[in-house]
Amino acid sequence: SPLCDDLQLAGCDDGMVSFPPEPQDIRLGNALPLPASLTSLGISRFPNLERLSSSIVDLQNLTELIIEDCPKLKYFPEKGLPSSLLRLRLERCPLIGEKCRKDGGRYRDLLTHIPYVWGFEVSTTEIFYY
Repeated sequence: SPLCDDLQLAGCDDGMVSFPPEPQDIRLGNALPLPASLTSLGISRFPNLERLSSSIVDLQNLTELIIEDCPKLKYFPEKGLPSSLLRLRLERCPLIGEKCRKDGGRYRDLLTHIPYVWGFEVSTTEIFYY
């Protein structure tokens, strides 16, 4: 049977504050879990997204995570990001980007296992990478 290994989500829900949605956030009651086979996940243009929920850690095949244009994103899960991640790209996500800075960012220790971390902010043209 075919596996879903690449998923790109863009601007699907202006009201979504957590991704993947947490049970208390699911209004329709029938949200599907993300496929465990995912190797690449892209999330973009969620204007009110504030956090990645802890269930993202269950994606043990995920090697690439791309997050773009999520200006309110400020929290990674307490458990961290999947240990399988090889690439993390953050674009135009200034709040979480600030926390990922090598020079004292709150989340820098969560990122040390990821070989390639890259991000940039249009407003400051600042690029950070590991």
